[in-house]
Amino acid sequence: MLQEIQDVVYRSLTLTIPNHQPVVRFFAHRQVFRCVVTEVSLLPVNAYATCRPIPQIVSTSTARKEHGHIWVGTFNEKPLNRFVGAAGITDKVPVMDLPPGVPEQFDEHIRLQFDLARLAFKSDITRVVTLLGARDLTGRSYPFPKGDLFPNGGTSVSFHGGSHHQDDPTQIKRYADLNRYHVSTLAYFVQKLKEEQDGDGTLLDHSLVMYGTNMGNSNQHQHYDVPHILVGGAGGRLKGGRHLAYERKTVTTGNLLLSVMDLYGIHNDEQGDSTGRLEKLV
Repeated sequence: MLQEIQDVVYRSLTLTIPNHQPVVRFFAHRQVFRCVVTEVSLLPVNAYATCRPIPQIVSTSTARKEHGHIWVGTFNEKPLNRFVGAAGITDKVPVMDLPPGVPEQFDEHIRLQFDLARLAFKSDITRVVTLLGARDLTGRSYPFPKGDLFPNGGTSVSFHGGSHHQDDPTQIKRYADLNRYHVSTLAYFVQKLKEEQDGDGTLLDHSLVMYGTNMGNSNQHQHYDVPHILVGGAGGRLKGGRHLAYERKTVTTGNLLLSVMDLYGIHNDEQGDSTGRLEKLV
C-alpha cells in the first residue's frame, strides 16, 4: 500500500527544479496526507521543506485559512509512513454510490462539469480548463427551467436547426432564447468561483472565464463580429462591468485571444488571424 501511494505521488505530483532534486507538491484536497509548509530552504543540490502533518482531514478552504496557502515537501519512507498514519489511511476501499451515467438534463450535466472545473482550480490540479457546451451540429433541444428568465418554462428550438434562422425575426427570437439559456448556465459557475476563498481574494478574483462562440451570424456561418464574455479579475489585471463595442468586420477573435494571453504574460506577435491587440481591453 505504501509503495502504491509513493508511486502515485511520484507519477502525478513530482516537480523538477533546475539544479535541485525533485520536489513533491502536496495538495490539501488529496487524502494521502496533509502537509503544511513551516519552513522552506533551497540549497545548491537540494530542496526541502520542514512540514508538520495536519492531524485530521480538513477542507482546502480550512487548510488555507488556518495553515496558509502553499503545500510543498519532500519525503522518504519514514515521514510518509507518519503522514499516512496521521491521515488515517487504510487499505480498505470505501463503499459509495456510483452515478448511473451521464445526467439526462443539461442543467444537471453542465453544473457537474462546472463543479469539476471549480474543484480543479481550488485544488490547483490545473490552471486551465476548456469546456464545450454544445456541438455545432447537435440537434438537441433544451427544456427551459421555470424562473425569472423563463417564467413559463418551455423548450428551446433545436440547436443547429435554430441557428439557421433565415434572418426571420420570429426564428431569431427563438434562437436568442436558446442562447440566453446557455449563457445563464454560466452564472452558476461564476457564483461558485466567487464563493471560494483563494489567498487574499476568491477564485473569481484570481481567474478569468472567457465565454463565447465561433460565429457572429450562425445563419451565414460568418466568423466576424463574434460576441464574447470575460468574467473574473484575472489577478487584478482586468476591470469588469464594461461593454466594449468595435467597428463591424474590423476586429478578429484572434485579436481578443492575443490580448488575453498578454494578461498571462504570454506576449506573442500573432494569434491565428489576428491583426493586432484589442484596444481598451486592459
